[in-house]
Amino acid sequence: MRLLRLIYLIVLSTISIESCRPSDCGSNRSGCCSNSSEWKATTRRAYEGKIQERAKQLRGSVKISIETFKNHLSSSIVRSHRHLDSLFSTTYGTFYEKNTKIFADLFADLRNESLNDEVSIGDVVVPFYRRLFRVVFSLFNPMQYVGIDEAECMGLAMDELAPFGDIPKRSIVHLERTLQGWRQLILALQTTYESLEKFTNATLSNSCVDALTKMTVCPSCDSENPMKPCRSTCESTLSSCLSEWQALDGQWNTLVGWLRRLSLRLREAYSLSATLDALPAMISEAIMAFQEKGDQVSNKVAAKCFMTDERMRRMLRGKRSIGEEGKRLSLRQITVEAESHQRATIRMVEQLFEKLGSMRGFFGNLHKEVCAMDKVSADHGDKCWDNSGGPLLPEKRDSDVSPSVFVHEGVRFGLLSFRIATFVYGKNYTGYTLEGSGSVIDDEDYWEGSGDDVSILNLDHTSKNDFNVHPPSPVSSSLSLLSFAPLLLLLTCLLR
Repeated sequence: MRLLRLIYLIVLSTISIESCRPSDCGSNRSGCCSNSSEWKATTRRAYEGKIQERAKQLRGSVKISIETFKNHLSSSIVRSHRHLDSLFSTTYGTFYEKNTKIFADLFADLRNESLNDEVSIGDVVVPFYRRLFRVVFSLFNPMQYVGIDEAECMGLAMDELAPFGDIPKRSIVHLERTLQGWRQLILALQTTYESLEKFTNATLSNSCVDALTKMTVCPSCDSENPMKPCRSTCESTLSSCLSEWQALDGQWNTLVGWLRRLSLRLREAYSLSATLDALPAMISEAIMAFQEKGDQVSNKVAAKCFMTDERMRRMLRGKRSIGEEGKRLSLRQITVEAESHQRATIRMVEQLFEKLGSMRGFFGNLHKEVCAMDKVSADHGDKCWDNSGGPLLPEKRDSDVSPSVFVHEGVRFGLLSFRIATFVYGKNYTGYTLEGSGSVIDDEDYWEGSGDDVSILNLDHTSKNDFNVHPPSPVSSSLSLLSFAPLLLLLTCLLR
């Protein structure tokens, strides 16, 4: 047993010596052991932790914006409901008190479906006006009972009867533009948040860890004069490790640019406060429109939905005006609360605009940020280790995340950008309009357009079955021909 133990110790010491050569750092300094498994494990944990930390910070920042905008949208709808409740309680009295559920359901549906991309604003507003039609009709004709069949008939005939004029359609247009803008921004941020999860568990390749271990250990080989790696050495090494991340930076910047453009639309063109503050007045206007032509509408309803002559006579005998219980709602009521809410909305949108601006270049500058974290490398001007022996890692793509992840997320960024652009410019958007081209009116004073936002998805890791989708542009269309040429030539050679 002693002999076997002695042999084991000899073999173990031999392995340790062979894996820990001072020459690994290009010197004969004692104590240098850049090939040690312990050093590699420590280096891997350190750098992967920093990369994951930055990805999580970015994702967390997006999450905060999502929650902020969702809460603001919900609270704005609730505030509009309170506004209507306060005004209608004094304006319509008993009529409103008996029918508060109809109005409460409208705002509840707006709040619940505001982020449901499968439900249009019309799906919420039209049922409300149908219910309101039945209630107001019953008020004008108290002797007439409106059953299920009659109510269904009245609902189907609303477009023909137009009891509220064009106000229901105006209400849909009025709400849809703004609420769709808020919905698009929040859903786009949610999709971005989901995409970033792929990068929060990034791992480094073995060759990258070898290079980073050497860069970390070798400057400390000399115990008398230990140094940190130079900033340029650190950035060069990590740049090679994170080349896939850098290739995704163009698509990321494009997406951030469109998110910023959409956020500015929410400040003015899609003003939430202005839209929701006007809703109570529009509903009151609809009620008054019915009152002005109540007899005419009632006669049409009777002829279309109430069949017997006796029921028609009873209905016509019992007519009355809503004016007995209410008065016209003032359209000029502006409260201090509304003004404060508008200022809060503008401030929140501008903060998001600035936050999104700070997110630009995340994938392209990650290697610089990591090297600057926790004094990983020496400060500029300090004495440092520059690895005079040459690059620590060959200039090649050494992916730390599966190439398919970068291709998939690049396509996802491109599709999301196109979706936002289509919403901003309309369904006829083709992608051939560039910021600063002079072909459209630039209504965002703070929009920072540049050629950096025009990019082509990186195809270094795509196969013949991979299709990258990205909004075309005059610049990208011409660039794509040049970028595809080497790829097509390479594929032609490989397929021969």
